[in-house]
Amino acid sequence: DRGRRGSFVAYAAVFLLAPYTFCSGVLALKLGGQRGGAAAAGLIDTAGYLGATLAGSGVGRLADAFGWGWAFAALAAVAGLTLAVAAVY
Repeated sequence: DRGRRGSFVAYAAVFLLAPYTFCSGVLALKLGGQRGGAAAAGLIDTAGYLGATLAGSGVGRLADAFGWGWAFAALAAVAGLTLAVAAVY
């Protein structure tokens, strides 16, 4: 059902936008303060874009070597680690 798939895409967008906004906006201001907030936001975005660029080949190599199950498990582990770091911070 097309409408159902569209709603799942909308849910994914809603639940991904909040963490991204937190990281690039609020966290940048906390780390950089009023004077360095823009620079901190730029550096955080740069790290995210660099990671996204390298992730394609990295996940592809992992999937080729061990299968997609391992690739998704590795991505889940990275997401869990990120959640733990964010919770501690």
